[in-house]
Parts: sequence; C-alpha cells; structure tokens
Amino acid sequence: WQKRNSENKKRRYYGYRNRLLDKNLYLQIIQSANNKTQAEKQAINLANQTKEKVFQLLNTLSTDKDKFIQILIAENTALLESPVKSLKLLEKITKNKNKYKHQSKAYSHFSIEKTLIESIVKIHQKAASFLIYLGDEKAQKENQKKRRYYGRRGISIYRQIIQYAKNKQKAEKQAINLAHQTKKKTFQLLNILAKDKAAKTREAVASSIKKIKDPTESLKLLEKMIKSENKYSKKNSSYYNIKASIIDSSIKIYTRAEDFLVTLDTQTKKQRKKRHHISSRNNRGVYKQMIQLSTDKKKSKRQAINLAHQTKKKVSQLLNTLTRDKESRVREEIIKNTPYIDIPEALQLLEKMVTDKEVVIRKKIVKALEKINTAKTMYLLETLAKDPDKDVRILAIQAMGKINQN
Repeated sequence: WQKRNSENKKRRYYGYRNRLLDKNLYLQIIQSANNKTQAEKQAINLANQTKEKVFQLLNTLSTDKDKFIQILIAENTALLESPVKSLKLLEKITKNKNKYKHQSKAYSHFSIEKTLIESIVKIHQKAASFLIYLGDEKAQKENQKKRRYYGRRGISIYRQIIQYAKNKQKAEKQAINLAHQTKKKTFQLLNILAKDKAAKTREAVASSIKKIKDPTESLKLLEKMIKSENKYSKKNSSYYNIKASIIDSSIKIYTRAEDFLVTLDTQTKKQRKKRHHISSRNNRGVYKQMIQLSTDKKKSKRQAINLAHQTKKKVSQLLNTLTRDKESRVREEIIKNTPYIDIPEALQLLEKMVTDKEVVIRKKIVKALEKINTAKTMYLLETLAKDPDKDVRILAIQAMGKINQN
C-alpha cells in the first residue's frame, strides 16, 4: 500500500482518484509492471487497438436495416473522442438514412436527421472549444509544466495528441490543424443536410446554426438556405418555420459580434495590458480564438474587429433580403427582431417595409418606430401618417406625439 501510494504521487496523470487504479485495466497494466515505461507503451497500444475495434463494430452496425440502430449510433458518435472517424460514421449514416424503411413503429417519434445534426454540432463545439481555450503564450508554458495543458471536458482527443508527443509545439500545431479540419468537415455535412427533402431536417439545420460560433461559414450556409427555400410554396407551414429559424440564428450571430465589440469599447487600460478583454465565456469565443492563435496579437485583434463588423453587415444584408419575402409572417419576424440590432440597420430594414402591401405589417412598423427616437424615425412616421389605411395613419400620428412628448 505504501509503495503504491508513493507511485501514485509520481504518476498522478493515470487517474484523478486512487480507487480508479483498481478498476481501470490500462492503469493496472502500468501499476503491476516493473518497467513502467514499457508498460505505459503497452497500455497506450491496447487503448488505441480498443478504440479502433469499437469503430469497426460501429461501422458495421451503421448499415443496419433498422433505422433505430442508426439513430443510436448517430446519438452516441459525438461522445467518441475521434472526430475524423466520428464524422465518417455520421457521413455514412447521412448517405444511407433513406435507403431502409423504418420497420419499428415503436420508435417512429425519433428523428434520425435531428440526431445527426445534434451530433455534428457537438463535434464542432468540441473542436471550437479546444481552439478557444488554448490560452495566451504565458498560460500555455505554465500549463505545459503542470501537465494540465488541455484538461477540459470534451476535448481530450486534442489533449492526447499533445500529451503523447515529445515535441509539444509540433503536436500543438497538429491538434490545431485537426480542430480546423473537424470544423470544416462538420459544415460539409450540414450543407448536405440543408438540402434535404424533408422540411423538418432543413428547419433543424437552420435552428442549430446559432449554436455554432463560426460566423463566416454559418452565414454562408444561411444565405444558401434562404435562396433554396424560396422555391418552396408559402402555403406550406414549414416554409415560415425554416425562415423564422434562419432569422433567429442570424440575430444570435449578430449579437455575438456586437458583444465582442462592446466589450472592447468598455475595457479599461489595465484590462488592455492584461488582455482580459476577450473572455471565452458567453459569445466572444470565436474572436478570442483568432487572437490567441496568432503570434501578432495587435494584427489579429484588428482582424477580429473587422470580422465582427463584416458579420454584422452580412446579417443586415440577409435580413434585408428577407424584408421582400413572399410570406407576411416572415416579414413580421424581421420587425420583431429589430430591437436586437443597431438603430441605423434597424431603421434601414423598417424603411424597406414602410410601403408593405399588408396593413398588419405597416402597423407593426409604427409600433417598432415608436421605440426609436431619431430624425429618420420622424421622417418614416410622417410617411406612414399619409398611409392609405386610416388605422395606420392614426397610429403614426400617436407615435409622433409620444416621441415629441419624450
């Protein structure tokens, strides 16, 4: 017992709790051997062989005719710490999901497409989390010394790459490249599912985009979806749901960019020196990632700021396209979300819709303008005060009175 206790002190990285040493086969191999280095290599080889065998079994089961088996695999693939093989499995299920009929009525309420999208998003989030939590140069050196380098939940595959390597810097680059490749592959799969014939699948994709902190690729995908959705009939109830999900995701992407810029504006000189201005919490992770991975912090900070401004501009363009949508409820959704964007962009969107053919839309525009007090607001209300509809004219005049009173 004393001998094992002294070994545990020297070899803490084999388990957080001593009692795990009695339960884990890989730890047993190392603890019971005289030559610890050789035993460690054997344990690592066994672990890698085990992982490989598990993927072979899952790969065989992914072609099973029972759709529920495919759903179970898709649901659990995100838990496996091997993004390349996990995404290959999900890609295989994506291609084969419509080949077999769903034989069991008991599981008819389960959606394979929704499960696929959730797993893809989780894998993307793991890769993004690793890149976000790299830390600055000083923190990296400290973490390397303490062997705590990337000990966070859900990112152990990237930690493994670095921990097992002799050359830490080279291994870090490999881990970063793997994370970027993983993110790229997830978007390729999401692009395939965004073109799915089933409206529920497309809606799930549009809704899931808000969880992904990659504004450039996310907005590209949403832009493609807007164009492709226009060919569907507005009589179909799913048409509005998909467009509403696109608007919701766009607004979330916009607020992340705005949150980053506001944080920069409100920071103190002390915070600038210590680089506390880009916390990985909340919505600023992707911009922190750009700065942390760069050797030239000032240049990368400017790039992150430019990306944030471009993101806001792109979202405004997407919303501007949807102001001309054939479905009135989609246009209502735009008005509903104008408080979440900057006043100039919000006024620009409302100006586009002032002459909307639907009376209900014009009434909602008046209500939205009532909360904005600028010179342009009064100009738009004056236009609406000459509206053909009596109720719109009354609301516009009342709104002008309230603004003047304030």
